[in-house]
Amino acid sequence: MLTYRTGSAGGLSGARAMTAHLMEPTLPAEAAALAAYYACVPGAAGAPPEAFQVTLPRVREDLDPALAGLLGLDPRRPPDADGIAHLLAGQRVDGTPIAGRTARPTTVSLAEETGLPTDRLPAAQDVERVLAGRHAETGEALPTDRVAPLRARTLRLLGADETTSVTAILEALAQNRRADGAPLRPTAYRDAVTAARAPIGFIDLCFSADKSVSVAILLAPTAAERAALHAIHREAVAKAMQAVEDRLGWARRGKGGRGGSERGALAWLAFDHYTSRPTTEIADRDPVTGEAFSHLATVRVPGTPQVHTHVCVPAVVLTPSGHVGAPNLDAIKGLKEIGFLYQAHLATGLRRLGVRVEMDPVTGAARITAVPEAVRAAFSRRTACGEAAARAYAAAQGLDWDTLDVRRRVGLLKTGVQGDPRAAKTDDVADITTWRREAEALGWRPAPVFDPDHPIPLPSRSERVTIARAAAAPFLEREFEGEAVLDGTAARIAAARGLVAAGVQEAGEIDDVVAALIAGGVTDAGKSAPVIVRQVRGRRGQATVRLTTAAHLARETRLVDLGRAAAADRSRALTEEEVEAGAAAAGLDLTGVHGQAQAAAMKAVGAAGALAVLVGASGSGKTTLLSGLCAAWGAKGRPVHGTAVAWRQAQALADAGIPSEHCLALAALLARARNGELRLGPADVVVIDEISLASTRDALALLELREASGCSLVAVGDPLQGRSVEAGGVIDLLSRALGGSLAEVTTTVRQREARERELADLARAGRAAAVIDALRDEGRARLAAGTQAEAAAAAADLWWERAQAIGEDAVLVLAPTQADARVTADAMRRKRQAEGRRGPDIACLEAVDRAGAAFELPLALGDRVRLYRRTFGRGGGRGALGVNGSILTVRGIEPAGLVLRAASGREALVPWAALRDRETSRILLGQGDVHSIHSGQGATSEECILSLPQGSQGVDAGQFYVAATRHRSRSWIVLGEGAERRAVAASRPVGDARPIRAADLWSHAAKAFGTRPQSETALDLLQRAYAARCAAEDTFRLGLVRMEARTARGMAPTILPVQGRRHRLAQALKPIAVRLQARTRALAQLAAEAALTSDRLARAARQDEAPCPAPRGHSRTGPAPRL
Repeated sequence: MLTYRTGSAGGLSGARAMTAHLMEPTLPAEAAALAAYYACVPGAAGAPPEAFQVTLPRVREDLDPALAGLLGLDPRRPPDADGIAHLLAGQRVDGTPIAGRTARPTTVSLAEETGLPTDRLPAAQDVERVLAGRHAETGEALPTDRVAPLRARTLRLLGADETTSVTAILEALAQNRRADGAPLRPTAYRDAVTAARAPIGFIDLCFSADKSVSVAILLAPTAAERAALHAIHREAVAKAMQAVEDRLGWARRGKGGRGGSERGALAWLAFDHYTSRPTTEIADRDPVTGEAFSHLATVRVPGTPQVHTHVCVPAVVLTPSGHVGAPNLDAIKGLKEIGFLYQAHLATGLRRLGVRVEMDPVTGAARITAVPEAVRAAFSRRTACGEAAARAYAAAQGLDWDTLDVRRRVGLLKTGVQGDPRAAKTDDVADITTWRREAEALGWRPAPVFDPDHPIPLPSRSERVTIARAAAAPFLEREFEGEAVLDGTAARIAAARGLVAAGVQEAGEIDDVVAALIAGGVTDAGKSAPVIVRQVRGRRGQATVRLTTAAHLARETRLVDLGRAAAADRSRALTEEEVEAGAAAAGLDLTGVHGQAQAAAMKAVGAAGALAVLVGASGSGKTTLLSGLCAAWGAKGRPVHGTAVAWRQAQALADAGIPSEHCLALAALLARARNGELRLGPADVVVIDEISLASTRDALALLELREASGCSLVAVGDPLQGRSVEAGGVIDLLSRALGGSLAEVTTTVRQREARERELADLARAGRAAAVIDALRDEGRARLAAGTQAEAAAAAADLWWERAQAIGEDAVLVLAPTQADARVTADAMRRKRQAEGRRGPDIACLEAVDRAGAAFELPLALGDRVRLYRRTFGRGGGRGALGVNGSILTVRGIEPAGLVLRAASGREALVPWAALRDRETSRILLGQGDVHSIHSGQGATSEECILSLPQGSQGVDAGQFYVAATRHRSRSWIVLGEGAERRAVAASRPVGDARPIRAADLWSHAAKAFGTRPQSETALDLLQRAYAARCAAEDTFRLGLVRMEARTARGMAPTILPVQGRRHRLAQALKPIAVRLQARTRALAQLAAEAALTSDRLARAARQDEAPCPAPRGHSRTGPAPRL
């Protein structure tokens, strides 16, 4: 695969650190020398043995001579460590500036230049000093040429400009607000005051082979075979880099690219690595500030086979005209398809050697079939399990990892020994002998995987397109299952994956496969569906291609049509009097602002046609509202049925007065209606809750059922909460059907305190940073240092603390994914056991969830487990114990099965056969202590803890809104510090020297929590494309009219020649403009100082005019004391 990062050109220190990583040896010196010999690396033949103690770079073999001279590179002799560091820092190999390159300025943070605080909001004195041209902390004068720009940046930060008085700024600051009235939030302030930017010095692209390819290369029987296989990898990287150059090798001309772009050449250095080693986080705490943080340490054990090549591209483009520019970094996000192009070239080269290669159906990578899956999986797990590797490594040294303090853990992993740094270190390079033994222990003896005498021929181009199209279609179909509208790059990535199966000669074949994919369409629900292509405007106004299918369009059109027809049928609408009577019968109090909003929504739903939509904010009392409507429907003899995507959410509708036997999961309701078990008629009402979680396909099936039966349908949900796993957007489509006539309740009553309701509103608005700031101020947002397991343990400690205070059943714990939920639940089990509230484990089941994830499920008496399907018991409590999502308690483990108790108190033996998954034969059960955010939507608890052991990864605005609003009194967040630190570091350029503080971690998390995924329906796409086309046609016609009018008046048709002359004049006047700007800045500084002096004099005058306070003990109005 392909990963990439940009590198900062801010200084040599970061470049030297990156160079040390790139040159780190991953082969023994003898093997490295032999590999260099077989690879014909220039200069390797005459190099001394000590030269191979590091990884030698390979200079691009076909490097443009002019570019080589510009950078000081010699393709025949690789640069040394200093030369590499100079290149990465944006210099020539010899450390001198690159001729003709415009040095991009480094933007230093406002805090660093002015001394404004980063750990708190600024004080009045801090702001006064900076606006007066002085350092906020020391009071010393700022550099003269920096006063004006720093003042301008500070004013923008505080929501002011040059026309705003200092007094107004300080008065707003005293109220923690900006001068424009907006709140001055700590997170937003910290982000702005610490923002810095260094120019990009290089791009690091890492091409990685599949684990099967790596194993085949490094465990090859002979050095010649190893070299032949690795040569194919290097060749694939080189061909992929040619495609990278086609994307990035464009230098912009003129300011901001106004002069267009010119194609140019790139240079690069390649570093071949052969191993990867596990890493782990070690929890620590700053002795001064008390902040928790994590050390990221590499476990010093022999690495696992992982062939990969780092290709470092200096940020320099040389064009044929001699112009020196920077690469087109806007195109870097489209490099994912290049990663699969590398895989396609790798597969093609391997087949040329007679190697049997297939495309991985999940990842799309090229896999060597001769390497067994068990071997591939075993070596992959070793790389992933960093903490387990650290524990095993400590045990091998005769140490207990859990008893080591932080300093000893770090020392052990850094030196490879404990206590004596002079002792020999563990070798970090490839250990082929050990790998062979491990492979043989798994039942596989490495043997030759290629047959050069019988190469697998490459099909013709037309045959390759046919094969690739067939292989690519499932990937594109999988994407269309999740979204109705895709970006055009999705088809290109699928096409590149398809070429792994077919073989490839050049990158242009991707275009051929894309054309075949679009022409042939995709399969949707077993039927062929044409792909629809439309060009629209992107976020920045650029033209972009979007895709949908005729099947999506047909479903959405049918859904809207059925919804519109249902809404028109008002034959069974409730009157206002009937709704009010139902509310009274349900005992509802509809007074106050919120009660009136609920009453209005009830009347709107009751008076609607056979289709009504209720949009309710989280905690708005939708269940309460529905209870009044159910009472009104019941009074008219209308049966009410409740449904939702999940069984638990459907059964919760019983709280609204719907009979529990009428509360079914959506799939069950549709199935029973199809087989005749459930017969609906015009008198029936079906209420579907959490409609935003339903797919378009399911919503259409429900509307078709309504059309056939004549029943009424009420859809309840919130588009700002969780979204469907499959293509959805149902509320938007229903809104289109109803002409925007939706009942809404946006206020909330779940949270008791006004402050908590305010935070819920902020979460709904996507203002996660404000929520995080408030929780941090109150100590309810905590960082948990260390590994994923240690972060989960911190969440378990908080859960235990709150459970002891208010009771276990009053604390709800959520996690982003089922994997996060499992590790958090395991930590909670261990906490119970450590506190003596749970006995020892009595069984460990090989379990699996509905998504197919396999895991170990330890059980003790009293543990809670989750069912994944409708389950029946035997014996005294025989009958249905629960459905998918039900939480049961383990009461016993017997040879025949599990004894489980339901929440109703029913207890029965469930046979192993009833719990076993039909496909994997594992036990289909999960832990029952922690819910995923998706499954927790709709739940309510006294307090809620959001456990994020893997950081903010995968949590968007909708999920955060759900997790932040489940509570009545308080919510908590436990953020995995180690995982978040990794994410922050990965988001910054390599070599960025800024420290990563706790504020940076929370800012990064808040950005994720405030990001709302962009989802579009097929109807929206066609409407947007039509509007764009009409606008383009109008612009074209108007342009023609203006040109003809100018011609009729004897003028030139266009003003382009005049604009050209103006541009040339502007270029000539640029030096004069620079001098004028300098003078303007000087005048602005004088004006700022004068304004500040005027404000101070005005305040002093007001103080002089104020009456003097009377002496203590005397009346201000009494007679003067006698002398």
